[in-house]
Amino acid sequence: MRIRLCLCFVLTCGATMVAAQEPSLSFDVVSVRPNLTGVTGSGTTSRPDGSFEASNVTLRSLILNAYNMQENQVVGGPDWLVSDRFDILARSTDSGPRGPRLQAMLADRFKLLVHRETRERPVYFLVPARSDRQLGPSIMPATIDCSGGDDPGKRRQQAGLASCGLQTSVGRNGGTVRGGGLPMPRIATTLANYGADRLVIDRTGIDGIFDFELKWINQPTGNADDVSFFTAVQEQLGLKLETGTAPVEVLVIDRAERPDPN
Repeated sequence: MRIRLCLCFVLTCGATMVAAQEPSLSFDVVSVRPNLTGVTGSGTTSRPDGSFEASNVTLRSLILNAYNMQENQVVGGPDWLVSDRFDILARSTDSGPRGPRLQAMLADRFKLLVHRETRERPVYFLVPARSDRQLGPSIMPATIDCSGGDDPGKRRQQAGLASCGLQTSVGRNGGTVRGGGLPMPRIATTLANYGADRLVIDRTGIDGIFDFELKWINQPTGNADDVSFFTAVQEQLGLKLETGTAPVEVLVIDRAERPDPN
C-alpha cells in the first residue's frame, strides 16, 4: 500500500495545525503490530534503500524520530503514547528523506495530528569536556557510513561494529545506549531522549559521524563501574552537558489513535 498525504493547514490560536509535512516520497508497504513481550529494549534502523524498521518502540519515540524532535519538545497526547509498544516494518523501493515518510505513516496509521509552538525551555548545551577537545574511550569516528554503499549494516556487523542507528535498553535502574554512524546533533538528541530529560543543543563544533556506547546507573552503588548518566557522558564520551535556557520549538499532540494491526 502506497501512502499519499495531502498538506492541510488550519490556523487556530496563532498555531499551525498540520497532520504531517507534505512528503515527496512515501513507503510502499507498512506493517504495524503491537509488541506485547514486556521487554524494555528497543531499536530503530533506517536503511539506504529508504526502508525503516523499529522494534518495541512507543508512538512517542516514533514521533520524536519522524519530526526530529527531542524528548521535552513533544507535549500532550494520551497516556498510551509512552506505554504501548509497536513493531514497525516500512518498505520502500526508492531512497529518500526518512522524516516525511514517517510523518505520512503516523498520520495514516495512528491518525496523528499535531501543531508547533515556540516556548522558552530549560536546555543543556553539549560541549567537549576537555580543553583539547579529545573524545572519550567509548566513542570513535565511524569507519563505515550507514548512509551509502552496499548493505552497510551487514558490513558493520561483519566488522564487529554497532548496528546503524540506535539500540537501547533503558529502565528505572539505568541504561545502555549504542549508536552507529551518528553525527553529533543526533547524539545530542539521543542524550536528551535517554537520560538528560530536556533539550540538548549540540555546541561541540565536532563534525563527522561516530560509533558510541553509553552505560549508566541511576543510583550508583559505589562500584567503580557504576556511574550516573551525567558522569557517564563525561567519562565515557568526553562530552559535557551545560545548563541554560533557550526558545524551543515544541510539537503539541492534538490527536492520536491506536492503529489497527496488520
